[in-house]
Amino acid sequence: TIKIIPSSPHFVYTGFMSKETADPSYFIQLLSLSSWFQSVTFDIYGNITDEIFQKLSRQNSDSLQICTHGKISHESILSVQQNAEFLINFGNSNPCAIPCKIFEYISAQRPIISLYKSDQDASVLYLKEYPWALLLDERIPIEQNSRILKEFIARMTNAAIEHIDITSMFTNNTPEPIVHEILNIHN
Repeated sequence: TIKIIPSSPHFVYTGFMSKETADPSYFIQLLSLSSWFQSVTFDIYGNITDEIFQKLSRQNSDSLQICTHGKISHESILSVQQNAEFLINFGNSNPCAIPCKIFEYISAQRPIISLYKSDQDASVLYLKEYPWALLLDERIPIEQNSRILKEFIARMTNAAIEHIDITSMFTNNTPEPIVHEILNIHN
């Protein structure tokens, strides 16, 4: 089969963006390397620190449009996530911090591209279970990640994403099994 790579993919990030918790610098570099796109749109919904905002505003070009929308209602965020072509997640260095957006992203049942810098990134454990997630380790050469991203986008563009039973996929992470585990530890 021939895999069609979209000439203008659309990426969406929702949540707070800062150097410590969600730094898009590597992703922007990755998009800049991806000459196989004619144009790219990267929409960001949520608050952004001034440092990151300044970085992002210097990156807009004819082929890369970065649009910041600020904070919007949670209901609107859920709608944006459900209609996204590709959802973006940025890992952070705190292994105990699991961003709640991961569960919203998974519930939206859209392709997720997650970038991480640490083997202890809490999002990785959950996203490994999700069939439409791409995990990109920022410590490997960016050219290699560019090829992996291109293949993922081609595969997801041609894929029929079907409804999946999220509950059965993540049953061990739901409150009931966790409560039973805690009770068994104390008995």
